Amino acid sequence: LLCGNDEINAHIVKTQLAITDSIEGVRAPLDCREMSLGRDAGSEKILEYLAGLISEGLQLYLFVGNRMLGEKLVYALKAHGLDVAEKDDYRVFAHERFAGGVVLIPRQLSGSVILAEKRFALISGDELFGSRRRKRRRTKGAPLLNPFTQLNVGDAVVHRDNGIGSFMGIERLELGGVRNDFVVLEYMGGDKLYVPVYRLNLLQRYIGDSDNLLTDRLGGPRWEKAKKKAHESVQKLAGELLEIYARRESARGCAFDTADAAIADFEAAFAYEETDDQLKAIEATYEDMASVRPMDRLVCGDVGYGKTEVALRAAFVAAMSGKQTALLVPTTLLARQHLKTFRERMDDWPVRIEALTSFSTSAANQAVREDLAEGRVDIVIGTHTLLGQKVKFKNLGLLVVDEEHKFGVKHKEKIKSLRSEVDILTLTATPIPRTLNMAISGIRDLSVIETPPVDRKSIDTEVARYDEDIIVQAVRRELDRGGQVYFVHNQVRTIRTMAEKLQAMLPDARIGVGHGQMPRGELNTVMERFVDRRINLLVCSAIISSGIDISTANTIIINRAERFGLADLYQLRGRVGRSKAKGYAVLLIPAAGQVSKDARKRLAAIKEYESLGAGFQMALRDMEIRGVGDILGKAQWGQVSAIGYELYQQMLKEAVDKLQGREPVVQSEPEINIGVDAYVPEDYCPDQHQRLGFYKRLSTAAAADLDDIRAEYEDLYGPSPASVRALFVIAEIRDGMRQKKIARIERGNNRLRLVFAHDTLIDLEKLIAMVEKTGGRLYPDGKADIFLENEDILAEIRHIMGALA
Repeated sequence: LLCGNDEINAHIVKTQLAITDSIEGVRAPLDCREMSLGRDAGSEKILEYLAGLISEGLQLYLFVGNRMLGEKLVYALKAHGLDVAEKDDYRVFAHERFAGGVVLIPRQLSGSVILAEKRFALISGDELFGSRRRKRRRTKGAPLLNPFTQLNVGDAVVHRDNGIGSFMGIERLELGGVRNDFVVLEYMGGDKLYVPVYRLNLLQRYIGDSDNLLTDRLGGPRWEKAKKKAHESVQKLAGELLEIYARRESARGCAFDTADAAIADFEAAFAYEETDDQLKAIEATYEDMASVRPMDRLVCGDVGYGKTEVALRAAFVAAMSGKQTALLVPTTLLARQHLKTFRERMDDWPVRIEALTSFSTSAANQAVREDLAEGRVDIVIGTHTLLGQKVKFKNLGLLVVDEEHKFGVKHKEKIKSLRSEVDILTLTATPIPRTLNMAISGIRDLSVIETPPVDRKSIDTEVARYDEDIIVQAVRRELDRGGQVYFVHNQVRTIRTMAEKLQAMLPDARIGVGHGQMPRGELNTVMERFVDRRINLLVCSAIISSGIDISTANTIIINRAERFGLADLYQLRGRVGRSKAKGYAVLLIPAAGQVSKDARKRLAAIKEYESLGAGFQMALRDMEIRGVGDILGKAQWGQVSAIGYELYQQMLKEAVDKLQGREPVVQSEPEINIGVDAYVPEDYCPDQHQRLGFYKRLSTAAAADLDDIRAEYEDLYGPSPASVRALFVIAEIRDGMRQKKIARIERGNNRLRLVFAHDTLIDLEKLIAMVEKTGGRLYPDGKADIFLENEDILAEIRHIMGALA
């Protein structure tokens, strides 16, 4: 028991913890570990228990480190008729009495105890409601490419066997009285291919040079020639990748202790519930840090999706292992933001956190550098200064890079030189093409956080010609609801003139100007005034693209948007819409004249990808516009464009596996023709994108994952209709066929024909017994007829598959 009151500590020490003799009535609280405040029965029992303790005359101090749980608990206690007092400092509890109620302390307590003679009880929220600490598990990475949820009519699609066609939508066909959905592809000459939804594993959205793309002719020679050339290309590249893999695997760094008990306590103090994607990224980072091989992980997630918490936990692991962490950021504003966040999060721990920025005096920065060299600073946050010759570390173990694309070539070379020495964690919302391709190719590890925070809304994005009426309308809309506006004008030479022009348009607006070339004191004052809302329209350069988190600023206007890169536009737009309020972004291009073709593509992409969690998909689009960079080169990018990026990556992986002695597993897709309606009705799931994503997942799902997928979709759309339930059963049967290597199942009248692969794993004795039992027939060419005994064809097949296991 760790107690902040000296009197109680002295009492416990004096009695030498003789529980039965010196402290009367010590007993553990009710074992409610399986209860949750979200379940009525458990909640009521817990609340009655707490009320019972109060009725015995005990003062209750309830320790709850989770802020969200604490808010729910206060509401529940008050609704139960109990008085609640909230205290920020646990050290005051023994000096105050609060008769007849509960004092809620926002801190963790490892275990509960009741001191009857002192007339108070210390109750652990973790013990009472069940610990928030999650069992660590090995997690599979998030799917790197999931483009089917973004597929629109007219988009190019790659069919692995038939080449590149145009997606024309989903069509429901009735064949032989049975209704099923098909994806329709149109090829050169108007030929159409109908692909059953259970064969979507053969389809991929085309990522490549879409400007010069021609669809294939069904049965034409181009596709096979293109695949042959791509195969030759990947053979050469696979050898180069193996050399990189070998160097990476042979490198030796520090293996951090990720099992330290303090880490679990630090995790439990997180004020929010982690999303599944966030947990996967954290666990993958822990696994990398525990390995002696230096970590090189890229965490990709939209702004505000929890990347910083991943970095916080990694830095804490390093500190608990006695290693230093350097957090490299592109701007001083972001450095200040991170310094504040890190210090608040680690306030209860003996971790020293400092910053090296231009906002600090030279003497202060020199003192920090000296302490870094002596090992007296655990975490240092700074801009490119951290990579300079003057900065020395005593035992650097972790480098965190926030927004790598913001750094120049020299800085990146310095970072690359560190990769063999320290663990590197890179955070980004929109990785540049080269970085993204390195991650997908396996040269760097990748975690994707796609799950948005609760109550986050998508940002309305408008691309328009420069027009004063549009500017005034956008600013007025925000100011009228009490918000604030960013006006990004990235030309310092004319930024003051632009501010004067805006003041004339909006005479009642409180305008301030901020850019990176201002004296640091002046910029600091402007930003503080904007945070305090004394300024409600900030005319600024792109310096605000990182590190600004102001919940009341929810409109951004970007002047000369065509001059910004896609990642920069995405970062700037991410400054708004970070709270429950709706965010708006207006991208202005010149009032007259043409913009370049690439600029038009970037603006179209930023408009298209305005939904939540679209950063990763937009990075793929950026890669399509710009190519993948030096890692492949122009020759390889030509081969990629010929067959599509995803197929090229699959071929590359197969080539690497073969060179490493692992023969690629060629998994044939089973066919099921049993005359059952199996589709997702439009009135159940109206969104075609969601239906496509659903079909894509089911086409490759393992039987063990089906319950989770079913629960997810029923949570969104309600109980499944019969045709959707049939889809799940067929997916389960198909997975069983893959496992047992059954090539085809087809129904004919009252019999079922099974066609087996040459290397089938079916137990022959069981098959013979089943055939004989039903009066069926076994053929020498790998076929078997089994007569049906049940009218429910799906239940019958499940029974047969189980009996043959």
